[in-house]
Amino acid sequence: MLISITGPECSGKTTLTNYLARNLDATPVLEFARAYLSDRDGVYGFHDLDVIARGQLRLVNEAGCSTPADSRDLTSLVITDTFLLVVRIWSMHKYNKISEEVKHLYTAYQPDVYVLCRPDMPWVKDALRENARDRDALFAEYLKHVKSSGIPFVIVEGEGEERMSRALEQVSTLIQKNIP
Repeated sequence: MLISITGPECSGKTTLTNYLARNLDATPVLEFARAYLSDRDGVYGFHDLDVIARGQLRLVNEAGCSTPADSRDLTSLVITDTFLLVVRIWSMHKYNKISEEVKHLYTAYQPDVYVLCRPDMPWVKDALRENARDRDALFAEYLKHVKSSGIPFVIVEGEGEERMSRALEQVSTLIQKNIP
């Protein structure tokens, strides 16, 4: 089973990925874009988003979570810190277009569950973060896509340990409902 942690910048995705992986005995998959962009000093263009999408998909596959979803073993659990929806939304937000490759990958490779992080925590400056102002608008865009996907999802919100424990409870319930 593939769980995609998603949402705007600085909404707690990495922290939540690591917390859920520890508490659910799951394999965590880090965000490919962070390492890729760090190697490039944060400089990238439209076509780099294809590389980022392929890289994230490769990391998910290397973690033992086969794609596409219809061939996945639902008893093994992989939690990915972002997935293809992030690339799709960021591409539209930054470039007002989406490459054919990102469109194809997004359509072909979907997670089994989305965990959407509300950006209700303070934005923390980071060399790779670009957008402190539009997080609520981006959250609305994520929510629209997640709802229209038909994929089970939960919204994670709140602060600190309460946020984490509530997320663990919600995700555990979703996992139980979606394992045959």
